Amino acid sequence: MLFKLRILFNTFDNSSKNIVLIIILLSFLVGIIEMAGIGLIIPLLKILVDPNFLSYLHNLTSFLSNVSLELFRNVLFVLIFLIFLLKNILLAILIKFIYFYTSRLRQYLSCKLFENYLYSDFEHIANINSAEIIRNLTTSINLISSNFLTPLMIFINEIFIIFY
Repeated sequence: MLFKLRILFNTFDNSSKNIVLIIILLSFLVGIIEMAGIGLIIPLLKILVDPNFLSYLHNLTSFLSNVSLELFRNVLFVLIFLIFLLKNILLAILIKFIYFYTSRLRQYLSCKLFENYLYSDFEHIANINSAEIIRNLTTSINLISSNFLTPLMIFINEIFIIFY
């Protein structure tokens, strides 16, 4: 499986390889923002349950000595909301980018396969049924794209989110 993935990846041009790197970096960024958002929920719940929680944090109370608990709670709510909003916007952009990339990759692979058919021997092409050539150029490339590449990209994205 990994060998076939490497063969497929080696057929990509350099710009496609760079886009895969950008998708991985964006997935990493979304994972970090997700981690920050989830990490802020626990202190918020602790402040809601125990109003004396801020007194346990000596460094934070000296910094926030003149800030009320209600204001601190509201700021934490807004911060969590903004982090989740940013994460969801980035996730939507990333998923749109993944689908755009796989569509572009589908076109690239189809052109590359068509080019291979154009430059192959006439005897070899004459022995292949034309329906098989059309199927390879359309259906097979679409199956690779929709059943392998898109789920693989989304899986990589979800792996970064899970591990953070």
